[in-house]
Amino acid sequence: MSKIVHLISDSTGETVGRIGAAAFSLFDSNLIERRLHIFIRNKLEADEVIEEIRAAPGLVIVTMVDPVLRKRILDAANRIG
Repeated sequence: MSKIVHLISDSTGETVGRIGAAAFSLFDSNLIERRLHIFIRNKLEADEVIEEIRAAPGLVIVTMVDPVLRKRILDAANRIG
Protein backbone atom coordinates (compact mmCIF):
# COMPACT_ATOMS: atom_id res chain seq x y z
CA MET A 1 0.00 0.00 0.00
CA SER A 2 1.53 3.31 -1.07
CA LYS A 3 1.68 6.46 1.04
CA ILE A 4 0.73 9.79 -0.48
CA VAL A 5 3.08 12.75 -0.20
CA HIS A 6 1.89 16.22 -1.22
CA LEU A 7 4.77 18.43 -2.38
CA ILE A 8 3.58 22.05 -2.38
CA SER A 9 5.40 25.06 -3.80
CA ASP A 10 4.69 28.66 -4.72
CA SER A 11 7.08 28.33 -7.67
CA THR A 12 8.32 25.60 -10.02
CA GLY A 13 8.58 22.93 -7.32
CA GLU A 14 12.31 22.42 -7.77
CA THR A 15 13.18 23.01 -4.09
CA VAL A 16 10.32 20.96 -2.66
CA GLY A 17 11.14 18.23 -5.18
CA ARG A 18 14.73 18.07 -3.97
CA ILE A 19 13.66 17.99 -0.34
CA GLY A 20 11.19 15.23 -1.18
CA ALA A 21 13.81 13.26 -3.11
CA ALA A 22 16.18 13.40 -0.14
CA ALA A 23 13.46 12.15 2.19
CA PHE A 24 12.23 9.50 -0.25
CA SER A 25 15.73 8.06 -0.61
CA LEU A 26 15.29 6.65 2.90
CA PHE A 27 12.28 4.54 1.89
CA ASP A 28 11.16 2.14 -0.82
CA SER A 29 10.19 4.56 -3.59
CA ASN A 30 7.57 2.09 -4.87
CA LEU A 31 5.60 2.77 -1.71
CA ILE A 32 5.39 6.55 -2.23
CA GLU A 33 2.86 8.33 -4.42
CA ARG A 34 4.09 11.86 -5.07
CA ARG A 35 1.57 14.62 -5.76
CA LEU A 36 3.22 17.85 -6.88
CA HIS A 37 1.30 21.11 -6.44
CA ILE A 38 3.16 24.06 -7.99
CA PHE A 39 2.59 27.79 -8.44
CA ILE A 40 0.29 27.98 -5.40
CA ARG A 41 0.23 31.75 -4.98
CA ASN A 42 -3.18 32.81 -3.68
CA LYS A 43 -5.92 31.79 -1.26
CA LEU A 44 -8.05 30.10 -3.93
CA GLU A 45 -5.15 27.92 -5.09
CA ALA A 46 -4.23 27.10 -1.48
CA ASP A 47 -7.83 26.08 -0.77
CA GLU A 48 -7.82 23.82 -3.85
CA VAL A 49 -4.69 22.08 -2.55
CA ILE A 50 -6.30 21.73 0.88
CA GLU A 51 -9.27 19.99 -0.74
CA GLU A 52 -6.90 17.63 -2.54
CA ILE A 53 -5.20 16.84 0.78
CA ARG A 54 -8.60 16.26 2.36
CA ALA A 55 -9.56 13.87 -0.47
CA ALA A 56 -6.25 12.00 -0.27
CA PRO A 57 -4.56 12.57 3.10
CA GLY A 58 -0.84 12.09 3.42
CA LEU A 59 2.43 13.69 4.32
CA VAL A 60 2.69 17.38 3.36
CA ILE A 61 5.96 19.07 2.43
CA VAL A 62 5.74 22.81 1.76
CA THR A 63 8.25 25.34 0.41
CA MET A 64 6.43 28.64 0.21
CA VAL A 65 7.63 32.18 0.86
CA ASP A 66 4.24 33.64 1.81
CA PRO A 67 3.83 32.92 5.53
CA VAL A 68 0.05 33.38 5.44
CA LEU A 69 -0.53 30.84 2.66
CA ARG A 70 2.03 28.44 4.14
CA LYS A 71 0.30 28.60 7.53
CA ARG A 72 -3.14 28.17 5.92
CA ILE A 73 -2.04 24.95 4.22
CA LEU A 74 -0.13 23.54 7.20
CA ASP A 75 -2.93 24.34 9.66
CA ALA A 76 -5.44 22.61 7.39
CA ALA A 77 -3.14 19.62 6.93
CA ASN A 78 -2.79 19.31 10.71
CA ARG A 79 -6.58 19.42 11.13
CA ILE A 80 -6.97 16.75 8.42
CA GLY A 81 -4.35 14.65 10.16
